[in-house]
Amino acid sequence: MAYKTFVTLMLLSLLASSALAQAPGAAPTAAPTKSPASPTPAPTKAATPPTASAQAPTVAPPVSAPTTSPSASSPSKVTAAAPTGLAPTSSPPAPLGPSAGVSAGEAAVSEGGGLKLFVFGDSYADTGNFEAVKRPGNPFNYPLGMTWPGKPAGRPSDGYVLTDILALFFNTSAPPTYSLWEKNSSAAESELKNGMNFAFGGSGALTTWENVTLSVQLRQFKQLVESKVFTPSDLQDSVAVLSSIGNDYYFYLRTKNASLTELRDYMKKVRTTILEVVEGLSKMGIKKILANFFISSHDQILVDHNKHFKESIDAIAKRDNMKIVVLDYDKLLDAAKAMYDKEKGNTNDDCCRLLPQYKGNYTMFCGDKDGTGKKVYTLCQDPAQYFYFSRGHLSHDGWKKMDTVLLGSKILEPLRS
Repeated sequence: MAYKTFVTLMLLSLLASSALAQAPGAAPTAAPTKSPASPTPAPTKAATPPTASAQAPTVAPPVSAPTTSPSASSPSKVTAAAPTGLAPTSSPPAPLGPSAGVSAGEAAVSEGGGLKLFVFGDSYADTGNFEAVKRPGNPFNYPLGMTWPGKPAGRPSDGYVLTDILALFFNTSAPPTYSLWEKNSSAAESELKNGMNFAFGGSGALTTWENVTLSVQLRQFKQLVESKVFTPSDLQDSVAVLSSIGNDYYFYLRTKNASLTELRDYMKKVRTTILEVVEGLSKMGIKKILANFFISSHDQILVDHNKHFKESIDAIAKRDNMKIVVLDYDKLLDAAKAMYDKEKGNTNDDCCRLLPQYKGNYTMFCGDKDGTGKKVYTLCQDPAQYFYFSRGHLSHDGWKKMDTVLLGSKILEPLRS
């Protein structure tokens, strides 16, 4: 089951149970039991974008498609949680060559040359931080990265993640990861012209399986700015990307027997924290933000949540003369899947699936082996035929379809200027 679908069903289950409990003459009902679905430590999908200028109303994208920083002494580092729960070590296979279907434009993702991207969030945007911190002695293995760049590249996909398609759109490259800067600032220095990626797989606005929250990531960024790794002019010539696709809700619903009141309070905390991060970026001098959030409108509590969130975002944008685009990821995803359904086929299953006995094990990934050297996964014959690659993460072709929908919607155009 896709991650977005699972989170939505869990929320609706709780809301339905609460409604039954409050109905006249209804027998008391127990808190909803949590389904054992197993998404990855990285979230999933949320909706389509709004038109952005001073305010950013949400607009569904059409389904049809159109077509230096100065060097600085290394600052003190904001550290993440100590590595825990590593998957069994297995020797990595020899990397494959790049896929014949990868275009010159796709290859340019790794070359750079445009404005800076400062990326915050979860595994939909992470290009290596989770792998470096949580798996230092056991990096990701084939088939991750098999389509692009031809070898594992810190992404939970056979190729692109959100950061990569945004890099293509803005004519830049995926920026270096914060973990690379922590480990070897001189190695990351030449890539600082592209910004930096703080996103961490499994994270959320609040503490989930990981404690590298959006607030922690913002502090990491602030340290670099205070240490003059990035200058005020760097921030003005940049786009901040926030990706928070549901880890908060998935983690909460899996670990809590929450009442409706508790859920409302929790959603408010998530919303408040995200807004605090937006405020923090504004105070630092960021003027353009692309926010990619889990948005759903299946029930009034979710409608209210989205309404309050959008009103607050619009108020910040107007007050600080910012351009903030909020992607309605739900609608964006549905539009991309509809296109994929017509052209290819499988939009329900993962290409790379963990064996049943490992489905609840969040330290295991596609490409891992057990202690005896046996694969813990099965792999499809052609990832290009699958919208999802592994544990609800989109495949390279799935992300390319998302890119097509984004281009057709024109939603990101305000962030170019």
